[in-house]
Amino acid sequence: PTVDPALFALGVPVLGICFGAQIMASALGGAVARAARAEIGWCDVLAPPAHAVVGGRWMQWHHDAFSVPAGADVLALSDAGPQAMRTHRCLGVQYHPEANEAIVVRWLSGDGAIELATNGVSPVDLMEETRATMPAATEASRRLVDWFVDDVATGPAAPAPRRNLFTR
Repeated sequence: PTVDPALFALGVPVLGICFGAQIMASALGGAVARAARAEIGWCDVLAPPAHAVVGGRWMQWHHDAFSVPAGADVLALSDAGPQAMRTHRCLGVQYHPEANEAIVVRWLSGDGAIELATNGVSPVDLMEETRATMPAATEASRRLVDWFVDDVATGPAAPAPRRNLFTR
């Protein structure tokens, strides 16, 4: 899938989650490639104090990583690469703030259990950690969405792209 980068210049707030962050990075000139290792499970994401809202322990389930395009700010990292970026009214996060127990159970069905085994992750341990982590993760997700709505989505829009109005 591709996205016209001019879309971001319209000033519409965008919150890209996991693959959405990867699409955003690619559309804005970054790259997406296979990560050195998969990130599956509850992983620590490091952020400076000014951007603590995007840091913490977040659910991950991906094999790819993105590079942050020119003009975007890196807000958080993990050992696998960038975890959060911002440009104008757009925020991309590599992790899954929407994850809850029901979603993780759904991900474990079908090929999910095989994927976990391939990556050395115990489904039982993952579910135990999910249950234990949900109260803090739910609160962190609420803070993240509130910050996105109150700060990112109302921030300055990207300058409008220049267009030659005399071409057909």
